[in-house]
Amino acid sequence: MDVGFDMAEARQNKIDRTLKPHGLTPTQGAANANVALLESFEIGQSGIEETRTVWGLTESNGDGAYKTSMMNYSFICFNGLRPKSYDQTIVLIERRDFALPHFLLTRREIFHWLEKIFKIPTITFLESETFNKMYQLKAEDEIAVRALFRPTVCIVLEQHPGLTIEGHDQQLIIFRERILLDSSDWPAFLKEARELADLLAS
Repeated sequence: MDVGFDMAEARQNKIDRTLKPHGLTPTQGAANANVALLESFEIGQSGIEETRTVWGLTESNGDGAYKTSMMNYSFICFNGLRPKSYDQTIVLIERRDFALPHFLLTRREIFHWLEKIFKIPTITFLESETFNKMYQLKAEDEIAVRALFRPTVCIVLEQHPGLTIEGHDQQLIIFRERILLDSSDWPAFLKEARELADLLAS
């Protein structure tokens, strides 16, 4: 008996039961096709290509105007000579009413001063000191992104620490880096992600 396979199947069944009341059902497909869901995002290009894996994928059965996908995503990077695994639970939201400028919001790291050395463009908000301490926001079109991250959006995000959010065009992903959620926590995170997507769409 393949105990590993049985445990993985049990985890998947638990995810399926947990999310079915929220309109998400399991999606079967080739692993590389599932990984392709994230390839237009920074995290989808991270790590060693052969190690990128999507598992536990569930998707909504909408009419195409609003589609939600939820998944676990893993990849491996090398830190010096040692492999380092990154595992996180991700929500991907696609909406026809989105017209998002490309942006990447991440938690502010301890060594954020390195941005100055490498001249990484970061947007700060004079009226949102707490937001600036919690997050770093990078974007190509600063004017459009400032309009998107109005003060009310920054205030709400201050109440949701540790997020990574990347958006472009009609797509948005939300996750907490290296946080792999238990299936029992998926509904709460799904609700959190959908509410933030509504906020950015309003």
